[in-house]
Amino acid sequence: MVGGKYKILSLLGRGGVGSVYLVEHVFLKQQLALKVLDGKQVLDDAQVRRFQQEAKAAFSLDHPNLVKVQDYGVLESDQPYLVMEYIQGVNLTQFMKEHGALKPQLAAVIFAQLCAGMAHAHRKSVIHRDIKPSNIMLVESVMPGTPGSAKIVDFGIAKLTRDEDGEIQSLTRTGEIFGSPLYMSPEQCAGGKIDQRTDLYSLGCAMFESLTGMPPHVGANALSTMIMHVDEKAPRLSDKSIADFPEKLERIVDKLLKKDPSERYQNFDDVAADLTNLYSLGLHAQPASEPKKVQPIRAKSDEIAPTSGRKIQFSLVRLSLCLGLAAVVSSLATTGFVFSTRSVGVKKATRANAQNAGVTQHPNADSGNSSSVNADSAGELPVDEVDNVVNRDAIIKDKFSAARKIASEIETTGRFKGMRKFVFPKISIGFVIDDSKKKRPAQDTQYFSPDVPLTLAVGGYNLEAFNHPEVFQKIAPNEFLHLTITAPADQNVNDDTSLPYQEEASKTASILAAFASSDRLATLELSGLSLSKDVLDSMDRMSGLKSFSIFSPPTVDFSGRKHEVFERLADVAIVTVPKPTEIIRQLYGSRHLTHLLIILSKPVPNYLAGLGSCPKLELVSLQGGGADLSWQKDLQEIRSMRVLRLSNIPLSAEQVQGLLDKCSQLRELHLVGNLYSTLKQSGRFAKNEKVQFESTD
Repeated sequence: MVGGKYKILSLLGRGGVGSVYLVEHVFLKQQLALKVLDGKQVLDDAQVRRFQQEAKAAFSLDHPNLVKVQDYGVLESDQPYLVMEYIQGVNLTQFMKEHGALKPQLAAVIFAQLCAGMAHAHRKSVIHRDIKPSNIMLVESVMPGTPGSAKIVDFGIAKLTRDEDGEIQSLTRTGEIFGSPLYMSPEQCAGGKIDQRTDLYSLGCAMFESLTGMPPHVGANALSTMIMHVDEKAPRLSDKSIADFPEKLERIVDKLLKKDPSERYQNFDDVAADLTNLYSLGLHAQPASEPKKVQPIRAKSDEIAPTSGRKIQFSLVRLSLCLGLAAVVSSLATTGFVFSTRSVGVKKATRANAQNAGVTQHPNADSGNSSSVNADSAGELPVDEVDNVVNRDAIIKDKFSAARKIASEIETTGRFKGMRKFVFPKISIGFVIDDSKKKRPAQDTQYFSPDVPLTLAVGGYNLEAFNHPEVFQKIAPNEFLHLTITAPADQNVNDDTSLPYQEEASKTASILAAFASSDRLATLELSGLSLSKDVLDSMDRMSGLKSFSIFSPPTVDFSGRKHEVFERLADVAIVTVPKPTEIIRQLYGSRHLTHLLIILSKPVPNYLAGLGSCPKLELVSLQGGGADLSWQKDLQEIRSMRVLRLSNIPLSAEQVQGLLDKCSQLRELHLVGNLYSTLKQSGRFAKNEKVQFESTD
């Protein structure tokens, strides 16, 4: 019994910071949903206060398109809980997984309802900050288009824009950033000030995905996705789908996804009105143009300007990139948000569309990129084969088996003479990214400028290739300079359908084994993947590897061995690793390590101990870890260190001066972020040439 009146009936699900149970109010005989903060996190005072903030914000809301909070309190174990209405239905992610992308008319109806609910929340000065398909519930018993047919749930990271006690400001003063990278607004990604308009952008991302089957921006990992939100123009709906969309609908979504908040819709009432008018006038009556026959995507020669090769700049470029968005990664790990969404699968198309197009577009294909060539599209999976779930895996395996060796060659004739030509399988095995950050699907025929270093990005939404790693054995050695592997997008540590640890690690190891004979592959990045014995053994065989980044691995298992790959690395980034010291110990005595980035999601005492044994370690970048400064005494042992970068680590003027005194070998001390603004304004270090302040604004 909870709170003396709620009887627990079953567990409904687990999230990043809590669990949700189906309960019965024993006096009213009413079924409700009870959300309780995990006991292991209760000791985090900020987490408890944030939960109480959620209760206060959500309790003030009363609208048919928002989940209704009925009660809240604190258990005897000091665990806060919320009691909400129990919704019978499916979330939008689950719906799309089963039925594919929404038809425009249905999407307009659903999202007009959601806009009405969010308009109410904003009038109550409540910002959701994490709108995404999995937080949108479609109610089983209510006809679409009627009030209450769709509901926004989980105001778990909601922010009150005004509070009489100022408590909300103190909760966010440390620069904590919340949200899910696939749906975060540019201002969220940059760690800037946010207001109600951040929810409009996130809803635009969710609406884009509901219509096309893919979010507007999907990078190789959380960092690259957030950079895309900040820097890259949002694609049109028609860029990501073979379907036709009315121009008015294109304009609505485009306006929601403007980078500058002042150029977006300024409130949800206006969005709801435009969507309602669009539906009322008959969405399909007058499409923007005649139905188009989808043609293979052809490259424009003037858009693929040859670029000369360049020397690897990982050490400073990647470290500065990570530092620029480190607060985001650290906060995501701290609050329990995982860069993982269920795969929406291959978007179902009608037979008529397939016959007109001659192609079923793969969900990873970046059709908006006109610099890729797709000359053999007709060989992709027919629609009837895609829809046959039972045979789909066998069909994919056969397609990969039939693919020829993947080896580039210089085109000798025609429009692309002199270009580097790849012939990939008919089904995408990932993305290829050139040095200008242009991303193209590793699928069918693609052309690249010669001698340009290429990155192969694997995993994420591309489940087919990750689940059939044998296809990577077809890649010729030395084709790629960089390799990024991201956990599959349906891999969720709280999801019973996730790949077992052993299977995920085995597939990762198999992909890496395909590159073991390459002496050109210099950079490896693993995101959300375990460092198992097999993975590490494969890395040991990668003789050319010089740079390694590891982001949020579920597990790390060195089995008491020291792996030789860590002896060869010059650049290492360790980001939100549960036990970073296990990896750091592997670096002891390295004669090649020059640059090291470490981002902590929680305090780790003395984690830098032993790095004084690395004679060439020149640049050390640290972020997070709270007020535990036990690492300071270990820094002075790194006699080769010349540059130290600190971010989101609270330091007083006396502590900074003490650090300079102890680490006399330092030539530069960079204090990064607004946390040090008061220190800068004091002028204490204005004349000290070693100390440099860097803003993240």
